[in-house]
Amino acid sequence: MKKILLTLIFSFIFVNNVNAQVMDEQIDNLNKSINEMSERLISEENERLNKMHPIGSIYITTKYSTANSVSNTIGGTWEAYGSGRTLIGVNASDNNFNVINKTGGVSSISLSTSDLPGHSHSIPALSGTTSSAGAHTHKFFYKNGEYTGFSYSNKSGNYINMYLGNVSVSAEHDNIKTKINDGGSHTHNVTMNRGSTGSTGSGTSFTNLPPYITVYMWKRVS
Repeated sequence: MKKILLTLIFSFIFVNNVNAQVMDEQIDNLNKSINEMSERLISEENERLNKMHPIGSIYITTKYSTANSVSNTIGGTWEAYGSGRTLIGVNASDNNFNVINKTGGVSSISLSTSDLPGHSHSIPALSGTTSSAGAHTHKFFYKNGEYTGFSYSNKSGNYINMYLGNVSVSAEHDNIKTKINDGGSHTHNVTMNRGSTGSTGSGTSFTNLPPYITVYMWKRVS
């Protein structure tokens, strides 16, 4: 623009046959006008920049990958901002987001036992039988239709005679009727040892990221 104006001035001077002194004065005035115009343009550009991108503002782009390229295009001085992070609005009622430039969150996480929701593990029904114990028999002796006594066998199978009144019977004879009944029915308590169910899981960290898309972010510092 300056060259165009100078060309017009020189053309005007030569056309009108002005003298050297007048020409110098006109050139000085032209330079002053050009400087004033340049200063006004710079001031207007700075004012526009401050309105559109004040210091501290964030500029997001998919084109300009360096701070210099941003400065050369829109002016100002810029630095990279929020690398590897998403932006979220300030929320004064949430302590996670209650002040500006607060950082937090992780891209992956491993859960601990305290992070798990309350739950239970089912244990299948258990059944079984205990080994038998205490089995024995009773013998009841009758002689001539009268009850005379009884005997029982101990664990080793030996019979022990019992007496009723003055009658004692220690062996079986043809004239003795016998009746054998099982006896000693009983139960056993079964105790299940304390334990836990089988473990599962590895504790491997998992991705904690929302769907995302990457951009360049710059913060104006001056």
